[in-house]
Amino acid sequence: MNFGDILNKAWKTVWNNKILWIYGFFASLMAYNSSRGNNFTWRENISMGPGSMPHFLQNFGWRMNNFVDQIGTGTWIALGIGMAFLAVIFFLVSVFFGHLGRAALIRGTVLSEEGTRLTFGGLFKEGLRYFWHLLALSLLLLAGIIAAALVVVLFSVFTLGIGAILFACLVLPIIIAVSLMVVQTTIFIVAEDEKIIDAIAHAWRFIFYDHLGNYLIMGVILFLLGLIAGLAIAIPALIAGIPALFAFVAGQNVFSTLGVALGVIFLLIYIPFYIAAQGLLTSFTWSAWVHFYRDLRGLEADDVEMDKLLEDGEALPAPGDMH
Repeated sequence: MNFGDILNKAWKTVWNNKILWIYGFFASLMAYNSSRGNNFTWRENISMGPGSMPHFLQNFGWRMNNFVDQIGTGTWIALGIGMAFLAVIFFLVSVFFGHLGRAALIRGTVLSEEGTRLTFGGLFKEGLRYFWHLLALSLLLLAGIIAAALVVVLFSVFTLGIGAILFACLVLPIIIAVSLMVVQTTIFIVAEDEKIIDAIAHAWRFIFYDHLGNYLIMGVILFLLGLIAGLAIAIPALIAGIPALFAFVAGQNVFSTLGVALGVIFLLIYIPFYIAAQGLLTSFTWSAWVHFYRDLRGLEADDVEMDKLLEDGEALPAPGDMH
């Protein structure tokens, strides 16, 4: 298996078909449809005394505390309801475009390799064609995760915590196995037009019985490339927020306004580059997986053909028997 050749083919595919970057960005939305809360209260953390934290942090904390106190309870409730509504809308949009984007990327890679010219409308139709299949796969995965979590909790309770320890040791292998299964099952559904259950069974055999070593190597390669590229994409956004953060901590109104303005301007300028970079990264990753699978399938076909030729050769009479 030539992994360098696979990455080269994936790069050529996404570079020569930049329309895939749009669907790559759509697919990347699936990774950002959850949020975490933070129970941090400024009042509790700045009331520990003058010497408990640096002066600039105390200043920053008092400014945040005054800002919170100036807004009434009713406004915070309305703001919370509005944010919850927007979160639901964003979640639904992410689910729709995330699944559609994945399907479009896989179909686009296959069609591009077959010499078909890719268009936005054509890829949208291809993605929409498999949307419900991939949504059903995600729901099935979610149901499996919930069921597995319940089993782990019950087993841990009955074994007085031993089950939780065993599960902790198996978390990483399980995550790797499930991730590979989701990727290959998705490819079988979209690229080979298989039913969900058939695709799951096919992916299990194809990965764990036939090509596990190759999948682990490919997974490590794409993980490291994605990690490096992800950091490179995130750094400019973090740099753009530094002027606003420093100005706000300083507590000077003129510099605070200027810093926030500069931060907003930098972020607005960077947004198109971020979308393009995220789309390129996601489209490259999925294209690499598709090329990887098709190369493995080609090797299997070559092996079958070679076995057939050997069998036919053994069936032929020896040269001395032909007289």
